Amino acid sequence: MNKENRSRIIRVVVGIAIILAALGTSIAMRLPDRLANKDDTPIKLEETVTKEAEPVQTKTEEPVMSLSTEKKNKEKQEIKQEENNTEPEAKPEFVLPIEGKVSIETYNDLPPLPEIEINLCAIGDIMAHDGTIASARRGNTYDFTAMLQEVSPYMADADYIVGNLETTFAGASKGYTGYPLFNTPEQMANGLRNVLGMDLLSTANNHSLDKGYDGLVSTLKFLEEYGIDHVGTYRSKDEQNTPFITEINGVKVAFLSYTYASNQPIPSKRGYCINIIDKSRIKDEAARAKEAGAEYIIVLLHWGVEYQRYASKSQRYLSEWIFENTYTDLIIGNHAHVVAPI
Repeated sequence: MNKENRSRIIRVVVGIAIILAALGTSIAMRLPDRLANKDDTPIKLEETVTKEAEPVQTKTEEPVMSLSTEKKNKEKQEIKQEENNTEPEAKPEFVLPIEGKVSIETYNDLPPLPEIEINLCAIGDIMAHDGTIASARRGNTYDFTAMLQEVSPYMADADYIVGNLETTFAGASKGYTGYPLFNTPEQMANGLRNVLGMDLLSTANNHSLDKGYDGLVSTLKFLEEYGIDHVGTYRSKDEQNTPFITEINGVKVAFLSYTYASNQPIPSKRGYCINIIDKSRIKDEAARAKEAGAEYIIVLLHWGVEYQRYASKSQRYLSEWIFENTYTDLIIGNHAHVVAPI
C-alpha cells in the first residue's frame, strides 16, 4: 500500500471515531443524571417516561372557628339528638261514638283498626242424602266421625269455623230423610263440633223449614246441646233482633245470615223464624250490630245458582250494594255446592 492510501484510511477512521464520540456525548446529556452516576441500579422502563408537570397546590389555611359559633353548633347538635330520641306520637285509638247512631261517614273517618290476624274457615253446604245417612248408621244410632275426619286436617289451624247447615235436625220422630225434604240424624252435630271443631252454623237456607216450624226449632235445640252457635233462624222476634256477636282473638265479630227463599211456606204469624234477603233488613241489622260493639261484620248469604261457578249479575249487584251502604266487611256465600272465585 502506498503512503497516500495509508494516509487516506487513517483520516477516515479518525473521522468515524470523532462522530461516534459526539453521539455518545449527546446521549449521555439527554439521560437523567442518575444514569451518569457510578451506581449500577437497574432502570425501570416506566421511570424513563416523562410526566406532565402537576399544578402546584397552594395550601389554604382552615378558618378559625370562634367560640360563639362553636357553641351554637353544639347546641344545634344537642337539639337534633333530642328530636331523634323523641318517641312518635301514639296513633288515636279506634273509638266509636258513645251516643247517637254511627253514620257511614263517621265510620269511614275513624282511624284504622289495629292490625290483627284471624284465620277464618268457612265450609258448607252441610247435608246428608239417604246414602250418607245409611253409611253413618251404627246399630240404633249414627256416627259421622269417619266421614268428617277426612276433612278435619284442613281446619286444624283455624281460629274460627263457620258453615252452612242445609238440613234440619228435627229428630227421629220426623223420620231421617235426604232430598227433597232433609232431616239428618242429630248425631251429625256431635261430629261437626267434636271432630271438625265447628263454632257457628248458618241456618237460613231454602231447606230450613223442610220439617216445618217445629223442625226449625228442634234444629236450634240440638245445636245448642252440642255447643254450636247458630244464626239465621229464630224462635222469637226478640231473638231475631238480637245481633250475634262473638269474640275472635280479642276482636268482636258479628255474623248475619240470610237466604234467597224457603222451599216450604213461612208461617204467616212467625215471619221472624227465618231471615230472607232484604236490603233494608241487612242495613238495619248491620247498624244494630255496630251499635252493639261489633268491630267487624260478616254477612252469610244463601244465594246464587246451584252448580254455577261464577257469581250472577244479581249477586254482584247485591254484594256491591251491601258494601257501599252497610258496615259489612266480608260476605261469605253458600248454596251453589261448588267452589266459586273470590
